[in-house]
Amino acid sequence: MIDKIKHFVEEYINPALEVHKGHLIIESFDEETGELFVQLGGSCKGCAASSQTLHHQVKACLIDEFPKITNLIDTTNHADGTNPFYKE
Repeated sequence: MIDKIKHFVEEYINPALEVHKGHLIIESFDEETGELFVQLGGSCKGCAASSQTLHHQVKACLIDEFPKITNLIDTTNHADGTNPFYKE
């Protein structure tokens, strides 16, 4: 199943995130709990809107396509990134 999820992300989700120079990486899927472990990269890493994007748009899209997914777990170290929309 994880290969199907990765393919879906590459075909449908990452092209949308690339508009803002970001991307989603699928790390693993726990078939028992339905939890999908992901990392955000590019400009999504450290972006103030990344949590909203992940948990509202991306999660809804993935759960709609793969009903066995119950939750997304973001393993991204956002403190390591920069907010691409913040100007000092």
